[in-house]
Formats: sequence, structure tokens, C-alpha cells
Amino acid sequence: MASTPPISAADTSQKQQHTITIDLTPYVPAYPVVNHEAAPQLPPDVDPASPQSIFDCFFSDEILETIAKHTNSYAEAHRKASEHARAWKPVNTTEIRVFVGVLIFM
Repeated sequence: MASTPPISAADTSQKQQHTITIDLTPYVPAYPVVNHEAAPQLPPDVDPASPQSIFDCFFSDEILETIAKHTNSYAEAHRKASEHARAWKPVNTTEIRVFVGVLIFM
């Protein structure tokens, strides 16, 4: 196995120059590029000016009901397993909607 020679002080004082070549030819995609309007692509029944309407696109009532149901079941399971459980009031979809909205707003 060949070993590399030690670097002397004279070797470290010399600066090495590196040449970088950059190809500046324009990129041409392999597929045709279609110019689209710069407008949101929302369903026709969604008002783009309404935050509530846009929120509802991502969080349907069924999703919020599922989150509330699992939140309540998780809380009950942990309350039964703990001696020092705090009082728990089951949450509903309105409270979950507000909570998620506050998280998004932050």
C-alpha cells in the first residue's frame, strides 16, 4: 500500500486553483409547457375570498368528527389508567375546528 508523502510548509502556502465550468444553455423540457392562468384551481362551489370555505376543503365534517371521537376515546382511556386524572369534558367538532384553525393561524 503506497503512503502519501507528508505535506511540508512550502506545499501548504501554495494556492490551488480550480476551474468550474457552468453550462448556461437554456433548459428545454422533454414535454410541452402549457401556460396556465395564475389563479387558484378550486372547486366551483368554493369562494376563494372566504377562509372558512378554503378550510372546509381540507377539513371536512367527517374528518373533524373522527378527530373528536378519537380525542375523546384517548382521553377516557388515559383517565381510567391514571389515579390523578383531571376532569374531562368531551370535545365536539366545533371545538376541534376552532383548535385546528388557531394552529393554522399561528
